[in-house]
Amino acid sequence: MIRVIDDFLSEDEYQAIHDTVTSLRFPWVRANILHDPDDPRVEKYNEPYFTNDVKFNIQFVHNVFYKEYRRAEMELILGPLAPLLKKLNINKNNLLRCKINLNPYQGPKHIFSGWHTDNQEPNGRTAIYYVNTNNGYTAYKDPEGKAHIMRSKANRLFTFPSLTPHAGVIQTDHQYRCLININWLED
Repeated sequence: MIRVIDDFLSEDEYQAIHDTVTSLRFPWVRANILHDPDDPRVEKYNEPYFTNDVKFNIQFVHNVFYKEYRRAEMELILGPLAPLLKKLNINKNNLLRCKINLNPYQGPKHIFSGWHTDNQEPNGRTAIYYVNTNNGYTAYKDPEGKAHIMRSKANRLFTFPSLTPHAGVIQTDHQYRCLININWLED
């Protein structure tokens, strides 16, 4: 089931997340959006990057939690992200991954990243929490394969089954697009 909730958190809760992740002191790591076609780590459920122009295959990430790597940044989990995780009924037992993505402005054309799924768990859920408003969006496919879009709007929560093919589309009207991507197992 797909859910969209605007104004998901209170203004104070939203502002705490926004101010934390957009601070000039917040640490980011450069990463690919999706795997390059020649990357041997490409997983079967992820297509290679969207086009033959891999110079756009860049984003900045902050990995908050990865269950498989036993990595957790408790300062964020117990701090500004706590209301978000709590409202989604996510805890240490069902959380699979949480990361924050920042896509810098890359020119006057929207850039489509490529269809992918975040994991292959049958009862997996994906949430995208938009930190800022811009004209970028998340493209996603319904069960019949028809594509739809979800606009990036600050304090909007977009959840869907993790097996849903989706793709990020980079903005053209703002310095960056920032969102939080969360994967968990639904009871």
